[in-house]
Amino acid sequence: MRRIAIFCLLNIFGLGGAIYFASMGWAPSGEEGLPGGPGDGVIRIVYLFPIILFAAIVNLVWVVLWLRKIIRKGWVVQGRELLVVSIIMIGWIMAVWYDYSRQYRGDFSGTSHSASIFPMRTSFSVHSVLIQA
Repeated sequence: MRRIAIFCLLNIFGLGGAIYFASMGWAPSGEEGLPGGPGDGVIRIVYLFPIILFAAIVNLVWVVLWLRKIIRKGWVVQGRELLVVSIIMIGWIMAVWYDYSRQYRGDFSGTSHSASIFPMRTSFSVHSVLIQA
């Protein structure tokens, strides 16, 4: 089996696993803006993080091998491999976007921060830490 096929299969399984385990923390339809439960972070760390870490390592190894091949052949861009890398990258971006759109978002006062990437606003500065100490 060619390397590109193995790369595609590993990424397809990674994408499927990431979406499957991320779905454990998704809000039911119509409740997307409500605060999440205390287990959401645990699900993400225990199940989702190893899959994403594995996929990142696979993709990093693939990019290094691909760049070595391009340098060895005199910077001739392989169109098929560039297309595959682009499709895989778009697939991961869409998976993260879809997961984010299905999550619980909000703080414990019940207000929704659905337009924000960082749902909890915190004010932190060195000055405030020094004053509290």
